[in-house]
Amino acid sequence: MIKKGLIFGLIFTILLINCVSANSFILVSEDEIKDSVFLSETAIFKLSIHNNQDFQDTFRFSILDIGWEFETIPSTLTLDSGEIGEVEVLFSPDSDFNEGKYGITALIYSIADSNIFTEHIFDIRVIDFYDVLTTAVQIPTDINPQKQVVFNVDFNNNHDVNIENFEVILKSQFFEEKKTISLMPYETIKEEFVVEFSGAVSDGSYDLILEVYNGDELLIERDYDMLIGYYPEVNEQRSPESGFLIKSVTVVKSNYGTTTSHELYTKRFSFFERLFTSVSPEPTTTFRSGSAYTLQWDFDLAPGEYKEIVVTTNYRSLAIIFIILSGLFGYYYYYRKEDIAITKRVVNVRHSHEGISTINVLLVLKNKSGKLLKNLKVMDNLVNVADNPTNFGTIKPTIIRKGLGGVKMIWNIETLERGAEVIISYQAKCNVQVIGHLNIPLAVAKYIKRKRPIIVKSNKVKLFS
Repeated sequence: MIKKGLIFGLIFTILLINCVSANSFILVSEDEIKDSVFLSETAIFKLSIHNNQDFQDTFRFSILDIGWEFETIPSTLTLDSGEIGEVEVLFSPDSDFNEGKYGITALIYSIADSNIFTEHIFDIRVIDFYDVLTTAVQIPTDINPQKQVVFNVDFNNNHDVNIENFEVILKSQFFEEKKTISLMPYETIKEEFVVEFSGAVSDGSYDLILEVYNGDELLIERDYDMLIGYYPEVNEQRSPESGFLIKSVTVVKSNYGTTTSHELYTKRFSFFERLFTSVSPEPTTTFRSGSAYTLQWDFDLAPGEYKEIVVTTNYRSLAIIFIILSGLFGYYYYYRKEDIAITKRVVNVRHSHEGISTINVLLVLKNKSGKLLKNLKVMDNLVNVADNPTNFGTIKPTIIRKGLGGVKMIWNIETLERGAEVIISYQAKCNVQVIGHLNIPLAVAKYIKRKRPIIVKSNKVKLFS
């Protein structure tokens, strides 16, 4: 008996070693993509397969659990020795599954050698949609089938799963309205269904049906009673008025019906219009979308009541501001704008051994206005000059006056055509010891504009020895 036990134990140990050795030839890792599903959905996993053998092999996949539709993409996987490949694994539960967690065992095996295989367990959670999503429809108590009616529906996600792109239908024998909803885990949203009744509608109770679909599968269907009885009769009158840079509209809503009516009036403006628009009374809410504003009045009208809303857009204040700015601009343009420009440049410098440098100066006078200018004067001066300037160009100065501080020159320009330029040039000799530390004085031009003397200065010029 002892010998038989030893023999059996030895055989079991050999089989176990072979199984472990076979499993070591195939290494598997899992990446969850979607492991929580409704009955109509597909669980998706990404599986990485590592061929740990020393030869190329092809692997197939199967599951040991019934009641699940199973598919891999691709259906087989061929890998070289040491290569890692991926397959997408899809699981779909049967419709008679209950909510809960399931462990599905998948078999990955070698086509070349049936003794080489490994197992992998996938954890999947199946969720009952009725427990996930709860809904509540708010039905108005004063439905008027002659106008649009708003039904508010609350959706509450009670679980830690995403609800994405589910179609919701709210319908009756008079209308059908569709929306697509998505909810994050534990999120609550409110959706407005704005419907218009069609056909002949009489007083009474009617079925209101709410349906929720995931693709083509109906997940939720709930019935409600919709009571249509007395309803209001609201008349709306608009009285637009316009004048110089002002327009207004008066809206009066009157309830001639037999029950209270909930009314909504909206007015949309651009950002610019909103700046110059006043309203009475103030809106209940104001929405901004990009550069547009929407004003909304939300109120109840009891039988026999009326509501007046006045909207006025007034651009007169803008016109006054524009006139003032135009006047200021005109004043600047006609009374302050300089009609000429004068530029001063030192175009050449020559140094001598005796400490005297010769410089060539260029003055450019330009008429910037659109008219002929007369009787202009150009004045320039230099300091620390050794002698009077010489080598004047085509225009010679009227006055050359030398003093202790330097020399001053004045040119008289009788006329200057519009857009024309006058170039004045001369040559002067200066003490070189001073040049390296001295800014050249500005040149100025003078003319009469509307009986007022206007003086224009040139640019600054620095001279370095």
